[in-house]
Amino acid sequence: MCRWALVAIALMGWGEPVLAQANCQAFGPVGSATSAVRKTVSPSGTLITSDNWNTDFVVPGDRPYRTVRATITAEQTAPFALKLFLKYADNTADKFFENTVRLTANQPLVLTGTARPQSQPFQVNVFVGGLEAIGSTYRVQVQGCS
Repeated sequence: MCRWALVAIALMGWGEPVLAQANCQAFGPVGSATSAVRKTVSPSGTLITSDNWNTDFVVPGDRPYRTVRATITAEQTAPFALKLFLKYADNTADKFFENTVRLTANQPLVLTGTARPQSQPFQVNVFVGGLEAIGSTYRVQVQGCS
């Protein structure tokens, strides 16, 4: 059963609530016991430093997940560079979204990806960053639905 009865979708500043699919499960970020991450966008990486623009979520192997949803909620209105990837065990990935989007504070944006037929991703990568977003804080959570 989904943790949320409704999933608010805001795409480019507009959208309407839709019912979430049944049989959904929240995924946890790699190395964490929580189901959501809160980050402040760091400056871009250099030869010496790295940025915090990527977050990987573990896809449990307990059942097939056909649809993956990443919900990103900014705490301040700002343009964010966003990408969504499903990563597979054969070292390939499918990109489902890549764009710079002006997120409105406290208005969720849902990015959706669909797993390959007869293949299960092992991770979901959510990229949230961009030079114009440095210093902005956001929350991201990912769920998979059968």
